[in-house]
Amino acid sequence: MSTEKKVFSEKHHSNLRPDPGIAKEIEKRSDKQEICCACAFEIAGRLNVRPEKVGLTADLMNIKVVKCQLGLFGYKPRNKIVKAEEASDQALRDAVTGLSEENRLTCEKAWQIADRLNISKLKVCNVSQANGIKIKGCRLGAF
Repeated sequence: MSTEKKVFSEKHHSNLRPDPGIAKEIEKRSDKQEICCACAFEIAGRLNVRPEKVGLTADLMNIKVVKCQLGLFGYKPRNKIVKAEEASDQALRDAVTGLSEENRLTCEKAWQIADRLNISKLKVCNVSQANGIKIKGCRLGAF
């Protein structure tokens, strides 16, 4: 395992700068150069900005997003907590497979399924994994 720290700002054009208002909120909520996914979304809601803008600002500040609400990254010790789980609910299985394209489901669609069916986002991701469907397009830009 590499001990080099990632420089998240390198994912973006070098002339971009952090949004000052978002940066201030991230600084309040971050711990040890990390901010949890849920906190980033709370900031987006509070400031009425798109989650992508919060993720971009975190990257430009070199703040790592952790504890993905879908369970895909940012958990210790193994990084992810998602586990393949067959759906006992046909509606969930149909939603996951019906909204996927080429065995991929966007993060945003996974959130929509969770909201519509009133279940956890992790459960949606677990069922996706069991059906060979990968999640793509993190709403914060982490993947």
